[in-house]
Amino acid sequence: MSAGVAAVVLGARGGARLARTLASVAWAAERVVLDPAGRLVAEPLPADVRCVSEAVEPADATDAPWLLLLEEGEVASAALAAAVAAAVAGTPRPHRVGLEVTGLGTRLVPRHHPVRLAPRAGARLVLDRGLGAALAAPGTPAAAAAGVVAERADTLAEAVRDLDADGATLAALLRAGRVRASVTRMIVAPCAAAGRLLLARRLARTPWGRWHLAVLDGYRAVVACGKLWEIQDAEAAR
Repeated sequence: MSAGVAAVVLGARGGARLARTLASVAWAAERVVLDPAGRLVAEPLPADVRCVSEAVEPADATDAPWLLLLEEGEVASAALAAAVAAAVAGTPRPHRVGLEVTGLGTRLVPRHHPVRLAPRAGARLVLDRGLGAALAAPGTPAAAAAGVVAERADTLAEAVRDLDADGATLAALLRAGRVRASVTRMIVAPCAAAGRLLLARRLARTPWGRWHLAVLDGYRAVVACGKLWEIQDAEAAR
C-alpha cells in the first residue's frame, strides 16, 4: 500500500468500467470517486471507497498528502504502484504519468503525458484543450516510470454509451470551473482530442483503428460541449 496517496477517480458511467479502475489502484491508501454529474448515487462501491457526488477539487475530497488522478476506464499498470512509491519518497513535485490508449484492436501512446500525480497542497484539476483531465500543481513536472492504460470500449455500441456518460462528467466539470460554452470551444476541443490520437505512436496495427479511436475521442469532446450548452440554457431559462 502506498501510504499518503489518495487515488481519485473521475466517475462517469460506473459498472465494470469503474470497478476495473478502482481495482487497479487497490494499493492506494485511500480511494475516492468524484461524481461531478451525480450519476453514481446508487452505484455499489467497495466498502473502503468514498463517492463525492458533486464537482469538487480532488484536493478537497481527501486529506491525503498526495493525489493520483485517473479517469473512469483507466487502469493503472502493474508497475505504477512502485513508481508512485518512489515518487512520494523523493522531493515533493508533480509527476507526469505515461498514458496508453487501447480499444477496437489498437494500442496508441500519445506524445504528451499529463500530470496525474502531485502533492495535494496547491494541486487543482484542469482540463486540457481536448478535455483530457490532469492536475496542475506548483513545480516542474517529472516523468513517472510507469503509467496507466485507458481502456476504450471494444464495440461501437459500448463506445456510444460511454460517450454520453463521459460527456456529462466533463460538462459538469466545465460548469464548475465557470467555463462558458462557445462555438470556438466546440471546434477546438474535438480537434485537439482527435489530433492527440492521430499523432500518437502506434503499438498495434489495426486497419482504421487509430481513426476510429480518434473520432470517438473527438466526439466525446463534442458531447461534453453540447451538454455544457444545455446546462447553460437550462440555467438561463430558470
